[in-house]
Order: sequence, then C-alpha cells, then structure tokens
Amino acid sequence: MIQELLELVQAKPRELIARMEQPRAIGPIRRAPRLVAVAECWRLGAILLDTEGQLYAAGTVIRAERERQHGYPSRLAEQRAELKAAAQRGGIDQGRTVNLDVRRLDTDHPSPPLRDRDGILEVEWAPNAWVPLEPYLRERIALMPNA
Repeated sequence: MIQELLELVQAKPRELIARMEQPRAIGPIRRAPRLVAVAECWRLGAILLDTEGQLYAAGTVIRAERERQHGYPSRLAEQRAELKAAAQRGGIDQGRTVNLDVRRLDTDHPSPPLRDRDGILEVEWAPNAWVPLEPYLRERIALMPNA
C-alpha cells in the first residue's frame, strides 16, 4: 500500500519535518535555537507521509518567516513567531511549511490517530470519526493540487 501511495503523491507539493536544535555557544555567546529539516513529507489530513514511506501523526505546523519585531496579541502568537524565525535561522526557505512535534506511527502496533478494528487500520479524521486508512490517504492525495 505505502509504495503505491508514494507513486501517487510524487507530483504533489511537499512540506518539511523539522526538529529544534540548540547551536553550540561561541565562548560566552549563546546562539538562538533553530529548526533543522530532517525529512520531506506530504500532509494527508491527520497523517504525514515522508519520502521513505514512514507515516507520522501531524503535530504543530508553521510557515517559515523572517524574524520581525512587533508587539504580539498573545503569548501563543509570540511563540509561533519564535518558531517561524527559528525555521529561517535553520536555513529553511521563507514560505515553506514546517511540521514539528510529529510522532512516528507504527502500523503493526497502532496508536492514535490510528487504530486496528477487526484487522483493518483506521484513522481518526475528526473526534470519534474513524475511516479506513488506505481509502482516506488515497482521497487526500486525490484532493491535493499538483506541485
């Protein structure tokens, strides 16, 4: 199933999976943390599929932006701005979609948003709304624009 999905999704726009990295200090000078890309992926609703065929549960998503100085309406907005700036510091192109806090999914031992129901893998696409995984992923790929 995964190999077929990878063939279907090749022409679709990709996103990045990244992790936070704290650069080493230069003497007493501490450098700001940065996001470092670890894989490319496709967003298929609640699931991410990377170029190696691994599935992930989607986590936090941001779009890389350059750092700006301005007031923030909330602490959450300030934190998101810090993540966007960390993406730029990590060399991620402005405007790229970046996924953080993703969790690798094991289809042999499913955990949310996946479950095994009578031998059929299902995905929770909305609260308490489960659908079979393969048709769900195929539909999400069909709905994606080409890159």
